[in-house]
Amino acid sequence: MSNQQSTAQGTVDPADPVKQAEQLLKQKQVPQASSLLETAMGSDPENAQALYLLAVCYRVQGRFDDALTTLEHLRTLSPDYAHAWQEIGHNHRDLGRFDAAIDAYEHAVELNPGLVASWRFLADAHGKAGSAERAKLAEANFKRLSGLPPELVAVTSMMHEGKLY
Repeated sequence: MSNQQSTAQGTVDPADPVKQAEQLLKQKQVPQASSLLETAMGSDPENAQALYLLAVCYRVQGRFDDALTTLEHLRTLSPDYAHAWQEIGHNHRDLGRFDAAIDAYEHAVELNPGLVASWRFLADAHGKAGSAERAKLAEANFKRLSGLPPELVAVTSMMHEGKLY
């Protein structure tokens, strides 16, 4: 009998609360994922993936201050974590702070040009701001990435985050 839990996304090791939380988040079980991550942070407060996922949970729950505080902690630990910058952008976007969102998304794509969501927001934001050249560049990047197979986009992103093993 295996100690692993089977999910729609595959098999998850019950000894890895971060992987469990990631699966819960994919299944839109955000409060459960958040609770599991908060508990996991007690034993490993510098786990970058756990911090990132916890910030996502907080944003989805509308807990923007908690999300931004978590992301600030993550930035001190890993300033080049592009997904964290993208998540900062998502929080500012959701709060209506579009200038701060643009700055965060711009920083995210500088670190990792494979972030489709950042390019999508930047194309729209620069277009609305009348920055035609910047909007055109962002739109081109968004369209190029959107036209690729998801696996290739994921590999591109992983490459820029140094996560290819």
